[in-house]
Amino acid sequence: MAHQAQEEFIKNCFARFNQRILASRNILEVGSQDINGSIKDYFPNLDEKKWVGLDVGYGKGVDFTIPGELVQLPNGWADIAISSECFEHAKNWTQIFKNMIRITHFNSLIILTFAGKGRAAHGTIDSETDSSPFTNNYYKNINLINFASSCELDKYFSKYAIETNLLDGDTYFWGIRNNSYADTEIISNEESLARVRGQLGMVIEKNRIIEKEISFIRGSIYLYPIFLKIMKLLKKLRIKI
Repeated sequence: MAHQAQEEFIKNCFARFNQRILASRNILEVGSQDINGSIKDYFPNLDEKKWVGLDVGYGKGVDFTIPGELVQLPNGWADIAISSECFEHAKNWTQIFKNMIRITHFNSLIILTFAGKGRAAHGTIDSETDSSPFTNNYYKNINLINFASSCELDKYFSKYAIETNLLDGDTYFWGIRNNSYADTEIISNEESLARVRGQLGMVIEKNRIIEKEISFIRGSIYLYPIFLKIMKLLKKLRIKI
């Protein structure tokens, strides 16, 4: 999240597509690091959703460090795909967008916000690096014309809108997907399979760590009453520890 105008756009989208938001189960977020707020803050019934947050470095809100253009979630997996304040920091944002199209299904929703015409550079080594710590060597504003000419929007969306906020220098997009997946594969089948194997390895390792933490917590719960009894006994015996 970046500033109030962008937050208002997100809120308006959520109000307009409230039923889709409530009914959604699988969410993909590209550029998910929580720097000064998260899209998750606006989602209702979040505990009922499977959320995959991607970024190119680890941080709060990041589930996997996989570039948005390379994540190999299945075709049509996501009910909603979101990227907020990310594309201006990504040189290959057109590929990220196309992969988000591939991962969403018929009637699903894509929401994007990014810096447009008039927005000052940020998250760079010649401005400040805090707002985009993993991509501080690249920045480019994306205006309405840049975005509209990057992809055949009518080919992939039954309804969509692109908005420009000249006061704050923002570009906004929402789109309802149709059923087209033509030309959305940006890597070969062989490379896709290799990346799937690598990404599955990351998921397995993450699950192993989670299971280990859960096991430790369960062990702590069972051992705590015993610990209290030992402490009481030591106190009776006046043994200091």
